[in-house]
Amino acid sequence: MHKAKERLAKIERRHLVAACVVVVLLAAAVVAITAALVARTQKQTPATTANFSVSGEMICLPHKDTSGPQTLECAYGLQADDDRNYGLQFGSYAISDIQTGQRVHVKGALVTGDDSQYNIVGTIKIESLTKP
Repeated sequence: MHKAKERLAKIERRHLVAACVVVVLLAAAVVAITAALVARTQKQTPATTANFSVSGEMICLPHKDTSGPQTLECAYGLQADDDRNYGLQFGSYAISDIQTGQRVHVKGALVTGDDSQYNIVGTIKIESLTKP
């Protein structure tokens, strides 16, 4: 009878230890998921700079990830004189008279921190676009 009680006590301790391990692992998973979500939210918070002005050349924006197949579409952007790339949000501007390789001067609001598939510093919401 004494041996049976000892065996039962050992089994109960094993179950208790196993339950504690499961609880600790679940808590660690919740902390890791929460940290990842917070980091992702903070990363995607855009910042806006009003009255931004830059000159450069119209380009087809390069993709961030060039390891796989690439599509042939051209997302118009601006390669500034300092070699930084900017996405352009044209709004009411007609892009039919703008060509890649053409020099332009753009004024508008710069939005940074956007999660773009292109290799850009940010996107300029165009207020004016002139061709020198």
